Amino acid sequence: MDRSILGSVGLQLRRSPRLVISYCLRLIGHGTLIDQLSETFSRLQRLESIVAKEIDRLDGYLVYHVNSLSRQIAELDKISYLHANVDALLITGDEFDLLIPTAEAGLLSYVTRNGVETIEPGVRAVLQARLHPGGTAVDIGANIGVHALIMAKIVGRSGRVFCFEPLPHVASTLERTLRLNGFGERTQVICSAAADPTGEATLHRAPQSPTSALYPTPEKCASPAVKTIALDDHFAPGERIDLVKIDVKGTEALAYKGMSRVLRENPEIELILKWSRSHFARSSQSPELFWDLIRNDGFKPLRIDDEPLGQLVPLNGIASVPDTASILLTHKDEPGLATS
Repeated sequence: MDRSILGSVGLQLRRSPRLVISYCLRLIGHGTLIDQLSETFSRLQRLESIVAKEIDRLDGYLVYHVNSLSRQIAELDKISYLHANVDALLITGDEFDLLIPTAEAGLLSYVTRNGVETIEPGVRAVLQARLHPGGTAVDIGANIGVHALIMAKIVGRSGRVFCFEPLPHVASTLERTLRLNGFGERTQVICSAAADPTGEATLHRAPQSPTSALYPTPEKCASPAVKTIALDDHFAPGERIDLVKIDVKGTEALAYKGMSRVLRENPEIELILKWSRSHFARSSQSPELFWDLIRNDGFKPLRIDDEPLGQLVPLNGIASVPDTASILLTHKDEPGLATS
């Protein structure tokens, strides 16, 4: 065998085993087979590239449609079907199942579009920080139970939550919501307006129940008679209460006056109060007199902010209170707070 051929074979040995095999087969007369194998191998490489591109295209197609279906399923999870005089079921991000009467179309639309988490997040944060397992909480103006559910979860099996809601259709739905979430035994729904004195009053029912009030509103609406009850009449003397939330669209002062004994008997009690000058004006309640009453009872008012979430800011006088605000009333000293 020629020396040059051997040298060429050695060079190919160092370069590639595939070329070595090719040379060897050519030396023994199988060059045509090698050419056919090379062509087949090239075709396989081209086919592999085509298949890979097709798989990538199909992957993108599937991802797009899976995401699209997920969004559609998420929307279906919010509301599947609506019919008059029934409840709509919403699955919230707080692990709660929330029922809303379909008659409350505006409220239902808002919660569905924006989510429960957008409803007074600062108040929710303060509830989680101030309320403890085994505690007793009162939700005055509970409505559909956004805050009552948080309260019931926090106080646990050994705690109690009392919800006051004067509209019968909302109160009955709230009761079902609490049972649905496993809180039936630790909660009680009272279909009355918390006020002073105990008796009966006209409730001006607004198209959206959260804006209903015990005074005339600009909107034309039904005006059913509802029961009113003072907290002093509902709770037995000496009964412990840790926290009361009051949001009754301008008659907060009436609910406050109806719990004077409860306040005296519970020196550590805290209140979360909705303050609205416009609502006070429409209900003929003086914000100045209400402020003086709060301060004379020894409470330290703190504004509750949504951003930063649940931040507490001392209010040094009624002039420092915004036109609309959520306020925490406490007897405790809160060092290191932001200033208004």
